[in-house]
Amino acid sequence: MSSLPQDFIFRFSFPCREYQEVPKRLSAEFLKEEYRFPYWNHRELTSKFSEAEPNSQKKELKTREQSPFVFDFRMAWHIKGLFLTVVLSGKKAPLFCDRSKLELSDSLQVCLDMRDVRDVHRGSRFCHKLLFLPNASSSKVISPTAYWLPIHRAKAHPNPVDVSRFLLASNVTSNGYQLSVYIPGETLTGYDPKEHSRLGFHFSLLDNELGHFSLQHSNLLPVDEDPSLWSVLELV
Repeated sequence: MSSLPQDFIFRFSFPCREYQEVPKRLSAEFLKEEYRFPYWNHRELTSKFSEAEPNSQKKELKTREQSPFVFDFRMAWHIKGLFLTVVLSGKKAPLFCDRSKLELSDSLQVCLDMRDVRDVHRGSRFCHKLLFLPNASSSKVISPTAYWLPIHRAKAHPNPVDVSRFLLASNVTSNGYQLSVYIPGETLTGYDPKEHSRLGFHFSLLDNELGHFSLQHSNLLPVDEDPSLWSVLELV
């Protein structure tokens, strides 16, 4: 019997709506619900997130009656760049974000392929991997942070990604956070919505309390380094 996940045999395509203008600054929950990824409702999202957890944590997730768990991912595009918004609530433990331990921090990881080449297993210069921390500050001032990460085994890397040009905003609450990001297209090698309106796309969210959520494939597959495993993002 195959040990591959059932969704391995499918290729998913998600529409990404256009946003009309690029603001000078963002709010923590910049994209509203009309930009929500239309793939699961909240109940199904919660169930999928829970199934990715160790058995020791599943029981705790199911007993959260006073603090319902909500996870929302929203995305939009503009001719000049991409927008992301994450809303997470229902947590009991505080965020863990450490610049020196990125792989262990509560974070959002996004993978993008500006050419959506479906039959290539190693990253090209058009492939990008980005990591976002909702708060990387130990002070009372909330400081969301972006990182560019090299893709393991990539045949080539993109031009240097200047993450200092990204716009970020976040709000950390007692039971979660909201995080919004604007990625200028000029920082992404090959971003050209007029000529290439289909992008390879994957995101995963890591939470030390709730666990790991992945858009399509679980982290049992090398999804963060193999573009052929990424879904399709259609800029509509």
